[in-house]
Amino acid sequence: ENCDFVMKFENLEADFQKVLEKLNLPHTPIPVINKTDGKKDDYLQYYTDDVIPLAKDIFGDLMTEWGYEFPKSWS
Repeated sequence: ENCDFVMKFENLEADFQKVLEKLNLPHTPIPVINKTDGKKDDYLQYYTDDVIPLAKDIFGDLMTEWGYEFPKSWS
């Protein structure tokens, strides 16, 4: 409600450039610093069966509002 623009992580670079453009600022790439090594490729591995209902309950409204969907495997 109190935001002019929400950047999505999966579009971070493009969304950041949109913000810079709206603010009439020069193109500035986002540097990649301190990238986590050894991170699991599939983020779903971090969600256990007992955590999934909590995540759906807590983030469900925001997911819908921002156009995201939970993984089909969570149905």
